[in-house]
Amino acid sequence: MSIYDDIQLKCTFDGCGTRLAQNGAWLPNLSAISTALEGRPVEVKDLGDFVLCAKHGRDCREEGVHTYAFTATLVRLEAKASENATRAATRAATEAQLAEQKAKDAKKTEEARVRKQKFFGRFKGAGTSAPSSSADAQSPGPARPKKPESKARGATTS
Repeated sequence: MSIYDDIQLKCTFDGCGTRLAQNGAWLPNLSAISTALEGRPVEVKDLGDFVLCAKHGRDCREEGVHTYAFTATLVRLEAKASENATRAATRAATEAQLAEQKAKDAKKTEEARVRKQKFFGRFKGAGTSAPSSSADAQSPGPARPKKPESKARGATTS
């Protein structure tokens, strides 16, 4: 149901003012209306400012402006608004699902970290060769004996 149901519309062409029913009213195409609205998206409430009678609708068509029946344009705008609402609801649901999946992934990562920590925690102080931390894994081991210094090549002794 539209805000224009059971309302007599008035032609907005300069100096006309003919009273019209919805099925006798015409509108310029939506891009022309959007241009007149300075680029703002066209809403149902804006249509009343651009209503044309059959005579002036024909005149606009002769000048190259596409005109459409008021009721068809009204149905198109209402369908577009409904589609936008559905798209917004779908987007919100998708974002909620992504947030839920992200939380599940974070929980799994934390559980894996705890399992790993418990596994390697069993080896701490048990005297086994398994490293208990990354610092132990990097230890150099027993010191090697140093080699005696050799003479430089080509050096002469006197």
